[in-house]
Amino acid sequence: MLKSIVLVAVALLAVLTCPLLAFADSDDDDLPTERPSFSSGTKTVAPGRVLIQTGGNFASSHSDTNPLYNLPTGIRFGVVKDFELRLESNSYTIQDKKLGFADLQPGFKWNFFHKGNLSLGAYGGLTIPTGSRSLREIGCMPVIGLMVDTPNPVFMGWQPQFSVLMNWPVDPNTDKNRRFTQVAWASSFTHNITSRMQGFWEFAGAGPTCIGPDGRCPVFVDCGLSYKVNKDLVVDCMLAHGFHHNDTRWTGTVGFTYRLPDFFKNKRANGKLASRHSKTAVATVDSAEKTAETPVKSAGDSTVLTAGVNSTPLLAGKDSNAAVQDSGVTTPSAGKSDVKPADDGQK
Repeated sequence: MLKSIVLVAVALLAVLTCPLLAFADSDDDDLPTERPSFSSGTKTVAPGRVLIQTGGNFASSHSDTNPLYNLPTGIRFGVVKDFELRLESNSYTIQDKKLGFADLQPGFKWNFFHKGNLSLGAYGGLTIPTGSRSLREIGCMPVIGLMVDTPNPVFMGWQPQFSVLMNWPVDPNTDKNRRFTQVAWASSFTHNITSRMQGFWEFAGAGPTCIGPDGRCPVFVDCGLSYKVNKDLVVDCMLAHGFHHNDTRWTGTVGFTYRLPDFFKNKRANGKLASRHSKTAVATVDSAEKTAETPVKSAGDSTVLTAGVNSTPLLAGKDSNAAVQDSGVTTPSAGKSDVKPADDGQK
């Protein structure tokens, strides 16, 4: 238990201190939400920005009369361009007499390839048994994943996306708590209904649920909507139906994605401004020294030295108070494509 607490503390420390290191430009137009579908896109959060995505979930099964309720929540932080750190959890969970907090899962996403209309991303994480006793995993569980999507629509306005995740949980019903391989996959197609609203449909599955003949592989079909309220807030909803008679029958979610204000924008701007001042001052001194050595004839043919260039140079480059812009990743979950700003220019 102590080891788990230490690992969680390190993950939280990384998320809280990395903003001090991320001073790259970013593009505030992109809001790479991963809600509300099962698939996960390749786009990452812009450097120095923090994204919170959460929502209420419910799930009912064919065989169990007690539905499951939880509150999946993720905090994503952009470290550098195309790379983010994340901390996720199913948060508070209720099912029958089981209630409490789920395990934490720190991880990362890397958009390692994007060329033309093809983008590839990789995911890595580790589920740490920090939740309530009845909801806790046995030992740490590694998770890896691969995401593929197209930044632009490819067929009649539809934008495809595919993701696959693998993890290795422990089956408590086996001798010596053997681990086994689980695979979760999803393929979604997104379409822009308006400049602010997206719709999607999706085909997804996972499994097996355990070792042996009782291990099931549930399959779902789902659809949903997302709506961009402003450049930093997207709300969403989704409804899914399961086909396997022993697994989830219906599941749905309503939630939102919110990008926190850029608290470090002024620090980045001030750093750039100081750098420009320093470079300009050096250039001014060098120019003045060269000019001081150049003789200039006056009207009376007497030799004088010029005073040199203007000692108060103008700053070159962009306005230092201009907004810092994000990098482009993760395709939103609500169709998993980056939600672009409205055409009406609202910011």
